[in-house]
Amino acid sequence: MKFASKLSLLALMLSAHFCAAQSDGQDQVKSVEKVFELIRSDRVKAKAQLDSFRAVTDLSPNARMTLLRFYGVYYAINGQLDSAEYYFRYVSDHAIPNSILRGKAIFNLSVIHKNRGQLEEALDLLGQAQKIYEEAGENRLVAEVYGEMASVNKIQGYLDISLDYLLRSIQILENSPSSSPYAITIERQKLANTYLQTGDYEFAVKIFEQVLPSFMEQKDMVNYGITEASYSLALTRTGRFEEAERAADRALEVLSGYNNNDHLALANLQKAIVLSKLNNNSGAIQYFEKALAYSSKGYGSFAHNLYLSYMQVLLAIGNTDEAYRIYRDAMARNIFKNANLRDIHSFYITSAKILEAKGQLKESVGRWKEAQALSDSLAKFNEARIARELQYKYKNSVLEKEVEVSKLTEKTLKHEIEVRTLYLLVALLSCVSLVGLVLYYRLKNRYKIQKIEKLEESNSTQSAENATLQDNLRLKQLIIEQQQHELAGNALEMANLNEKIEQILERTSTSGKMSDVTRMLNDMKSGDKNWESLLLRFKKLNPDFMDKLQARFPELSQSELEFCALVKLNLSFKDIANLMNINHRSVFAKKYRITQKLKTSEDEDFYKIIREI
Repeated sequence: MKFASKLSLLALMLSAHFCAAQSDGQDQVKSVEKVFELIRSDRVKAKAQLDSFRAVTDLSPNARMTLLRFYGVYYAINGQLDSAEYYFRYVSDHAIPNSILRGKAIFNLSVIHKNRGQLEEALDLLGQAQKIYEEAGENRLVAEVYGEMASVNKIQGYLDISLDYLLRSIQILENSPSSSPYAITIERQKLANTYLQTGDYEFAVKIFEQVLPSFMEQKDMVNYGITEASYSLALTRTGRFEEAERAADRALEVLSGYNNNDHLALANLQKAIVLSKLNNNSGAIQYFEKALAYSSKGYGSFAHNLYLSYMQVLLAIGNTDEAYRIYRDAMARNIFKNANLRDIHSFYITSAKILEAKGQLKESVGRWKEAQALSDSLAKFNEARIARELQYKYKNSVLEKEVEVSKLTEKTLKHEIEVRTLYLLVALLSCVSLVGLVLYYRLKNRYKIQKIEKLEESNSTQSAENATLQDNLRLKQLIIEQQQHELAGNALEMANLNEKIEQILERTSTSGKMSDVTRMLNDMKSGDKNWESLLLRFKKLNPDFMDKLQARFPELSQSELEFCALVKLNLSFKDIANLMNINHRSVFAKKYRITQKLKTSEDEDFYKIIREI
């Protein structure tokens, strides 16, 4: 008996010691996690505290892994991505499989790959982190994954997908009791940056003005400085240049206290852009050069935006020698290798103008051709993006209907069970006629009410389907309108290209040395292939236009029908002349002949007929 008592006492002591050790381990983790606040606000103190924790010999394994991850966070904030990757990868390899800590390390690694432009690797790692978080039921962390997926899609130019991920992330965080205001602020910052890239500048300004005080309250000075730079750009886009300059100065002041070269490149770039808008060209060039210097020492996160903006400003002020130097530097460093199609297209056009100004006409023509070819790629890119949006909306619609059907089936099954129970009760209680009769009528009335409710639910489902159909029709109409705008833009670009070629031909007509360039220019100017491509895309968007116009006015020739198609795109007569390779007088003569065949002499009636078909 005494032996049993001693054994029980020993077991109790061991259990108490284990619980105390476990509690100490959790306390150690919480102590280490407090360093995160310091990393955001005071990096010197943060590093000292990390080093002091590292000197502790009895840290629990979980606390030590947490400490190593925060070393990675510290180096990432300071722009030392190689050191940061080392710590994140160590934790992801040595932490407990499928633990939250391992998921966080993998998530951190994805951010490192994103900042290096390795977007496919970043998305793959985000998928791994998302799986760990979902299995652990950590919706708050899943929301952070959505936010980072949004950032990767924004870099690739998939802005609608990025907005969708961000709105999902914010919704999850706002509905989660464990979410911190800081986490919501981070996602709203990303939302503002995405709206800035879509061109909704006023809305971006409003969101930036909401998140800036939050970063200040949280003492996250790095994100505060980055947001001030983005806020400055949004203000610049709305024409509020003085406010934009003050925001750029605040960004420079804050980010100068950190050693992140990419962030300093961003702040100096924005200051340069604002000064160029204020016509302070010498000051703008000074800050552009500073931004270039920081970018060359960093990982080039904003390099292609920097080079493109600098070349455009130099070209605008007529400093073609410097613009050419920056162009050659961009080519040597292959700056645009990870840029999206829109930025590459802008680079081709800008470099073509620089090469033309430097007299390198053959190279300029080559760049114009590349820009023109990329226009078709951009059109296909937009069509693919629109298809993805339709597919995503359709999938959501189908999913919602499946949920409604599931709920309806569940209610129907429940109703059937109740009816069977009713018949059973009636059979069992038939001997008690009065009670059974009362019970029967009561349940019968209940059945009628449920039948009415079911009918109302069915009507509600039908209304929802009709609403979804209307939404799809409106979306398709918006898509058609967007494609019309893109087609008109491409037509304008072709017209401008023909005009530019005509100007270059005039300059080279007196020299026999440029025969190869002249021949190339004439080939491009004829543009049969481009013209056919434009007509095919017009007919795809307006399949019945020419047939209806021909049926109504059979005297119109094929070239006159094509002329009317260009009028339908709202092109000016100057652009139509450039596009059709005819002079302005011929355009007015052609329009006069068409109006005669339309039996109208008023411009208003002419345009009205074209618009209505």
